[in-house]
Amino acid sequence: MQNNNKDIEINIGELFILLLHKIWIIVLTSIVCAVVAGLISKFVMTPVYTSSTKLYIINRQNKDIITSSDLQTGSQLTQDFKVLVLSSPVTEQVISKLNL
Repeated sequence: MQNNNKDIEINIGELFILLLHKIWIIVLTSIVCAVVAGLISKFVMTPVYTSSTKLYIINRQNKDIITSSDLQTGSQLTQDFKVLVLSSPVTEQVISKLNL
């Protein structure tokens, strides 16, 4: 039986020197890719803006402790405020103030 395994030697120093000789290709490619990505994001892609908020409402009966009824009342009030904020008069006012 014949053994066909050949040892492959990799010299890291030679690889590093080879990369240094071709550094201009690496730098130029990086600059071209950055410019192309910037132009695409500036002229091709439409900006999308989103916002979110979290609202916690707690109506405390007692100032020292929070009870489960306080949390339940707060949850119900939060749902009521959500309906009010998404209502037509509020959204129309936001649209007019922000010129949307």
